[in-house]
Amino acid sequence: MSVFNKILIFVFIILSVVVIGEIFYFLYYSKINANKTPPLANTTINNSIASPTITSLDKRSLNQDFLEALKKTPKDIIISSTIINTFKGKITKIKILDKEEKFEDHDYYYRVDLRLKGKEGGELNRLYNDQELGKIAVVELTDDNKEIPIKFSDLKINDEITLEESINLHISVKDNLIKTKITKI
Repeated sequence: MSVFNKILIFVFIILSVVVIGEIFYFLYYSKINANKTPPLANTTINNSIASPTITSLDKRSLNQDFLEALKKTPKDIIISSTIINTFKGKITKIKILDKEEKFEDHDYYYRVDLRLKGKEGGELNRLYNDQELGKIAVVELTDDNKEIPIKFSDLKINDEITLEESINLHISVKDNLIKTKITKI
């Protein structure tokens, strides 16, 4: 056997060992990563403010696979994305200010702080600034299912409400509120 053939066989063996090693490496780490659970820190969106909350992964309300796929959609393809969320719960806090105030250490100013609690203890917090207040309709549902306009100040702690919000997912969080309807039940 010639020296050239010996070199080719040696290179072939080295490359084979490297490829087999990479295959085992890939399979081993794929299995480890598949068994890992994502962190339990979830984020609650408060119209511009994300505040961490701890929640069980099985209590997430939205299909995470769909959201991940949507996040990967190229910007030049998607021209509009609107989501309509409807929440129902009892008011646990309603704070209406005379003028906007800064929210904690964030660069966000608000005039209304509204917090809800669901039947099973889930919580929702919404902060609304002056611009967003112009996009919010507050109504009360009468006994004969008619809606009559009311003011934010007519809402009280322990009132049961539904909150339906339309949000444009394609623009900045600071400007993404399209409209909101709060119905006192």
